Amino acid sequence: MDANLSTAPNDASSNSRSQGYFFAEEVPFGMALMRMVLPPVLLIDLFYRHPWVRELYSTDGATAPLGVNFAIPSLLPEFGGGVAVALHAILIAAMICSSIGWFTRISLVTAAVLYSYFGLLDSLSTITKYTVIATHLLLLLAVSSSHKIWSVDAWLERRRNPGGPENSELPKAPVWPARLVQLLFGIIYLGAAITKMHTPSFFSGDQLMYWTMTYVNNIHPLGDWLSQYPLILSAFGYVTIVWEIGFVFAIFHRGMKWWAIAIGAFFHIMTMFTLGLYIFPMVMFSGYLGYIMTSEWQVISSWRVSGFFSTLARSIPQWLERMVPASQQRPWAAPAAYALTLGVVALAAVEVEYLRDPYKERGPNGPLTLEEITPEEFDKLFEPDRPIRPSDKLLAFDLGTLQIGEHLSNRRREFKQGERIIAQATISPPHEDMWLDCWLHESKPGSEPNQTVPGRSVVKVGQSVARETFRANFLFKVDESLPPGDYFLRLRSGRDDLAIKKFTLLPRGEVRAETEDDAQAQPEESLQAN
Repeated sequence: MDANLSTAPNDASSNSRSQGYFFAEEVPFGMALMRMVLPPVLLIDLFYRHPWVRELYSTDGATAPLGVNFAIPSLLPEFGGGVAVALHAILIAAMICSSIGWFTRISLVTAAVLYSYFGLLDSLSTITKYTVIATHLLLLLAVSSSHKIWSVDAWLERRRNPGGPENSELPKAPVWPARLVQLLFGIIYLGAAITKMHTPSFFSGDQLMYWTMTYVNNIHPLGDWLSQYPLILSAFGYVTIVWEIGFVFAIFHRGMKWWAIAIGAFFHIMTMFTLGLYIFPMVMFSGYLGYIMTSEWQVISSWRVSGFFSTLARSIPQWLERMVPASQQRPWAAPAAYALTLGVVALAAVEVEYLRDPYKERGPNGPLTLEEITPEEFDKLFEPDRPIRPSDKLLAFDLGTLQIGEHLSNRRREFKQGERIIAQATISPPHEDMWLDCWLHESKPGSEPNQTVPGRSVVKVGQSVARETFRANFLFKVDESLPPGDYFLRLRSGRDDLAIKKFTLLPRGEVRAETEDDAQAQPEESLQAN
């Protein structure tokens, strides 16, 4: 009985903290900022896809509903091309109205419903990670009070109630929608970390390396450079895992909250330069705005740069006052104007698409027809798969002396007598079980002046490479039995040459021209070159 009584105050205190955390009333600065920023980010993709709405989202084209994957092909209704174009135009208009805060809640609900609808109709390209996250953010904005400040709705409310609170007394609202945004991001990052934990290639850096090498998203020149250093990518992988796990806990600590967000911002900025992701980071940045509370906005508003936005926030209502004097206000004017705007936008989009006639349905020769492919193209499509050349299976062939994890940390071309050379072959997946040979060759003069080519072979090292293995290491101990000079390492698979790497062997006491530190010796399991 005493124990229960002693814990009661603690339970009450915990309950009061929970109530205060979710239901405390603050001015919705963060949610209003997110409302203004998120829709313009999503409009980038919406404007890009609008010319192909009939093809992607209507019965006139080729939809790919997500319901088909779950044996529910008729999960969502599909409309003709004209209706699809009109609905997509309404979606664009609702996004714009949401950003400026005109009939904010209706606009956000409309945007969330239509944005989800079009995404679920095209599971091949439209629905992505950022569209799913954006849908949740739109829904949370719709149930928030983001329209109470910095919006057309707030301006109209002040006109209807001129004797209401002054601008210095900004309206407050419960913060639980902003808290749900914060929890949403924490759960997203935690789920991403759990997924990465089940992907061994992420920790080795291989997954990141191949991502940075591809141009599936957009051009990213920094990714090409970073793909040459998989050890750095592997270290970034571990840092990312730790940050994603700790994010959901750090955001509840006032001293760590913005450090966690700063690391997240840096992480997403790097995805822009290394992976070519643009819209996804901007969606995440928009969500970060929901973390701004009243006390934090007071600090931000003290910055000089905030003066521009404050002036802009004051000038827009003044401009609206001049455009629409209060004497001309009618109770039905705003709803009628909103409905008329959506209707005009929908009809205009249908008319523009009709006049543009992208598929030449009313062209001089009738609708466009499919062109018959040539017999050569037909045979090429159905011919057996061509075998991959052994040289195409090799991604890289590097030399060094120090290995950290699976990667060489000091790739170079000059070595001293007595060092151990690690020749590392990186094989691109997927590949079959392979046997690789690495030959050490002396050099001999070539046909061109000052040219050297592989000469007499000194030693050969063989190794099997299993299909699940990405790397093979060949170890050579070069001592005084090999005179200083140029040598070659040749990698072979059967009778096929995969790569040839030239290196220089220096006397034991000579200093290398390179600046890398010498590697510490590893266990003596190397091969003697005789």
